[in-house]
Amino acid sequence: MVERPEQDQRTRYLGFTVAFLLSAAVIASLLIIASGLTDEETEAAEVAELVETIAEESAAVTDRYLAAPESAAQVIARSLAEERTIPTTELTSLLGTLTATHPNVVGTFVGYPDGSFLDVRRDDSTGGFRIKQIDVSPTGERAVLIIAADDQLNPMTSTTDAEDQYDPRIRPWYQGLESDALFWTEPYIFFSSQEPGITHSVAVRGPDGSTEAVVGVDLRLSDLDAFLAERVPSENGSAVVIDDRGQIIAGSSPTATAATDSSRAVATQQVGETTGWTLVVEAPEDDFLQDVRTSRRRYAIIATAVGALSTMLFVSAAVWITKHIERLRRLARTDQLTGALNRATARQELDKLLKRTDDRTDLAAMILDLDDFKIINDQFGHEAGDAVLTTLANRLREAAGPDALLGRLGGDEFLVAVQEGFDTPNVEAQLERIIRDLGDPIAAGGFELDVNLSAGYSVVLPSDQKTSGEVLTEADTALYDAKQVFSTKLLPFDESMKMRSAQDFLRKSELRASIDNNQFKIHFQPEVHLITNEVVGAEALMRWDHPEEGLLAAGDFIEDLERFDLIGDLLGLLIERSTTFVRTVGKRPFTIRINLSAEQLIDPALIPLLTTAVDRTPHVAWCLEVTERSVVEASSIVVSSLRKIRTLGVQVALDDFGTGYSSLQELQELPVDAIKIDRTFVNRLTDGDPRDSIAAILVDLAAHMKVDVIAEGIETEAQRDAVEAIGCIRAQGFHLGRPVPPEEFLASWASQMPALVAAA
Repeated sequence: MVERPEQDQRTRYLGFTVAFLLSAAVIASLLIIASGLTDEETEAAEVAELVETIAEESAAVTDRYLAAPESAAQVIARSLAEERTIPTTELTSLLGTLTATHPNVVGTFVGYPDGSFLDVRRDDSTGGFRIKQIDVSPTGERAVLIIAADDQLNPMTSTTDAEDQYDPRIRPWYQGLESDALFWTEPYIFFSSQEPGITHSVAVRGPDGSTEAVVGVDLRLSDLDAFLAERVPSENGSAVVIDDRGQIIAGSSPTATAATDSSRAVATQQVGETTGWTLVVEAPEDDFLQDVRTSRRRYAIIATAVGALSTMLFVSAAVWITKHIERLRRLARTDQLTGALNRATARQELDKLLKRTDDRTDLAAMILDLDDFKIINDQFGHEAGDAVLTTLANRLREAAGPDALLGRLGGDEFLVAVQEGFDTPNVEAQLERIIRDLGDPIAAGGFELDVNLSAGYSVVLPSDQKTSGEVLTEADTALYDAKQVFSTKLLPFDESMKMRSAQDFLRKSELRASIDNNQFKIHFQPEVHLITNEVVGAEALMRWDHPEEGLLAAGDFIEDLERFDLIGDLLGLLIERSTTFVRTVGKRPFTIRINLSAEQLIDPALIPLLTTAVDRTPHVAWCLEVTERSVVEASSIVVSSLRKIRTLGVQVALDDFGTGYSSLQELQELPVDAIKIDRTFVNRLTDGDPRDSIAAILVDLAAHMKVDVIAEGIETEAQRDAVEAIGCIRAQGFHLGRPVPPEEFLASWASQMPALVAAA
């Protein structure tokens, strides 16, 4: 019994311990509950930032969704503005092609001031098209023709409808253009299907400013609703598009999903350049945080009930909660696709790095992007583009190492910031190694895609006092210069770039104004058959009618158009005016050659433009010329595009052949129909026996490859004779004919063209 006091003491100690543990558990539970209450403001801010990021990404996708009908309408409007009158069959083909190549467009149409109308519309019941044509005579008599066509626009049945009173001039898409050149309508009911929808329309103006036609494309609201439903951030969230008056255009109404008492996080983003619309994304905060709060309260009850054991559970739950909260914070701080820091967070972290830079370290911030990311999205779809970005981010993360700062600034643009000991070459060497490690092809969309990167960087020394904004601006300026240098993909910033940047801005503004003011012209240079002396073709060449410097050749501005991404704006002009030219030539055997850059070859508008041109000029052989160097060094996407172009019956020729250093194996694998011997080899023909020249070897090579051969740069009669002596019978050059406007071309060489083809 003498032991009992000690036992009691031990029991009391045990009781005290248990009580202490229970008290600790209760206090811990209360702290958890309290933290769940006091941290609501912080959590709400995190949710708001997450929803804002979702809204930014959704707005970018919506912009692309709306851009398809806008570009379709503008292509048709340009064709009408160029030729004023297009035969109905050809216009129907153009409308049908553009409707078929834009999946979200339900119909494309043209209305005229006299009430005439042409509409090509998808027919979901047959999988083909429904064509409606209204012709109005000068006396006001109407003729309405309804045609049911298959998916290739081949007519199957046709009917007339004398009772149809449809008048395009009173429709919303026509009336809304009284003051605007292009606009989006408010939602209204489509006449034919009685479905709600919206229309993007473009006015074709005459020289006096009057409306000559209105081109429109229709989107069903049900399709836009379905598209926006995929942008909803959570089960109880919503994504809607509203106009500048706050009226809902499409999407699920927020009031329809607001049945919860939870506060809602809301974010807005502008969508479309011409719409005036706003994307509104919202979601209840509880959709993101309710599980965390529930877990905290549940653990408080468990901790109170089980005493000491709950203390251990508290530790486990605290770890779990910490991880869960960290996951939510990571969602708000990172890009959801790639896992890299988002733009806002990357700038914050870069500011922190800059503040920590001392006399022992320097810092380099590098911005890099893909040279052909738009090509990947256009040719293989956005899923393939996302796969490329994800792979690139993973490679960057591995190459840069765990201590580097990695952020996605937007689109295909990434930021990498590294610190080293005070030795700038070490930092630069590290960046060069990162770029080298990223160059392997990337598997996406079932293809092995070659990726080309450009990067610019800014080095911050310990003595510098720079903000993140200044550092990013310098790196971005260096990136821009790196894209202009063919052989260099990584450039450091230097102060001279600021001056070049200003000069480039002025040059780009001048070129943009010249495009808007229609200062670019197309001249044509004859291609001569050396044996018959016939003019068998012409090459279309761009000229700039500069208001101060006069007529400038392509060499004075083409490179600037390409590096400023303006070359695509002239693609339609080049093909449409070439089409107009060859139609004036008449139905005779004739080849029209057009020079295109690698960028233009993958422009989504190229295939529809070529399809229309080929259909309108069946007697003409169309040939696209690309330089040997650009094709050999181009990505697999460009080569794939060349193969698609050839399926249209359009030929492909390698320009400046012999200067691109391509191997015989590469040449045999390229989809080409002709080669053009560069002028440098033609110039050497008269130095000795032409049969021993490089040009003669190239002619033999062309014969081995079973492709046509054309010599360019014929400047003298001696060169002409030498070219003919080595077996090349088609040529062009100043000696044979200079590039001239189309009307002068016809006046000078019509008598030397092949005879007209007799009508069948």
